[in-house]
Parts: sequence; C-alpha cells; structure tokens
Amino acid sequence: MGIPTRKEWQELKKKHSIPAGAVSGVDVGKAIDAYWNSGAKNAAQQGVSVGALEVVLAKYISKLDKKKVKDYPAFQKIFLDDYVGEAHKLKADAVRYNATKDVYKAELVKFFTAAQQLKVGKTTKNDLEKFKSGPLRGLSALGKNAAGVDPTKIDEWLGTVNDAIQKLKAQATRQELDDFVEATLKTVNEVHKLAKAQGLVK
Repeated sequence: MGIPTRKEWQELKKKHSIPAGAVSGVDVGKAIDAYWNSGAKNAAQQGVSVGALEVVLAKYISKLDKKKVKDYPAFQKIFLDDYVGEAHKLKADAVRYNATKDVYKAELVKFFTAAQQLKVGKTTKNDLEKFKSGPLRGLSALGKNAAGVDPTKIDEWLGTVNDAIQKLKAQATRQELDDFVEATLKTVNEVHKLAKAQGLVK
C-alpha cells in the first residue's frame, strides 16, 4: 500500500475538518514530505526514514484532541491502519531486509511460539492461514537476508508447509486438519534441529 502522500493527508484532514496545528509541535505533513524526500536507497536507510515518520505519526494520534475531529472513530481507524500501521510494517520489513543473526534468532522464537499454538482437534484452516502469513512468512523472508545465517535447509521445510497450507481445502475435514497439524509439528521439529545446529536456538 505504501505511506500516503502529503496531498492525501491534506484531503483526509479536510474530510474530517481537522484544523491546521491541531497538535502543537507536531507537523504530519512535514514528516511525510521528509519521508518521501529522504532518498533512501537501501533497507537500512529506509528503516531510518520510516522509523522517524512512525514516531511523529504515533505522537500525533496520541495527542490529538478528539473534539477537534469530525467523526473521530472513522478518522482514527484510517490513521492507525494507513499511516501508523503502514509505517510500522515498512519499518519491520526494513529490519528483515537488513537483518542480523540476533534478529533472525528472535524471529525463530516467534515461529516456534506460534507453532506451539497449533493443536490437534482445535486448529482451524483460518488458524493455519494466519500461521502461514505471519510467523512462517516472517521467518522465511528474514532468512534470505540475515547475515551469518544459512537458511537454505530451513527454508526448504518452511516452503513445504507454506505450499501444503495453500493446497489445503477451504472446507477441510477435522481429520484432514489434524493430520496436517501433526505433519506440520514434525516439520517444526526438523526446523528446530537445523536451527540448533547453527547455534540459533538452545
């Protein structure tokens, strides 16, 4: 989606009748311009520029007087989703694409923690989709860029799970889901062995 432009921000302000200088000392338009004009050419630079923007956006929404905003709930949702949320996502992506071994280790913890929530008899197709798009995707994307880590074999196992979830029927039976969860947990154990061999987990 990307960070909105200053023009889009001005249109949003106009729609919700937010006056100029609504939050003293916080200029969202200026911060957006600084982001778009930063000239960031790599992940590290992108992380710095979008990180600075996120700070300004978070400060603005936290200090904005609701009484100064027409239909505040609608405005708040848009601002949190399309501005603060988007900046946070882009900053996280920048970290992934400029990752260190420690960052990869932290992502592994998230992956294994999420895998522990997969339960025979309880896990749904929706749970598996969230697992795929969240911790599994995050670890896979990060591994390709983490310095000091060889994710080749780990990514092969992750790819197997990802592809299998995509092929799983939307109306999978309880037995099919349970069989898949059991197979996935075995795969997670293999990932753990590979990670342990590299000293990434205990």
